[in-house]
Amino acid sequence: SQLFNKELINEVGLLDEKIFYGPEDADFCLRIRKQGYKIMCYPNARMTHSYQRRSYKIKQAPILLKHLKALIYFWNKHKTVN
Repeated sequence: SQLFNKELINEVGLLDEKIFYGPEDADFCLRIRKQGYKIMCYPNARMTHSYQRRSYKIKQAPILLKHLKALIYFWNKHKTVN
């Protein structure tokens, strides 16, 4: 889970809707770092979800394909030439 203020969203934008099931968090954090902010982790923080994920009932094959496409998109979006 992530906590941030509205001003940050106004500056870096919302989560990228082209990225599905996981890498959208990494994309968001990379965009935050590119703006010069630090990412902090609080390993002792706990959060409990009171309901099952929507994806739990979806067949896994379509999700896997969508996830792989999102990973390719993520890689192409953030790759750099050294």
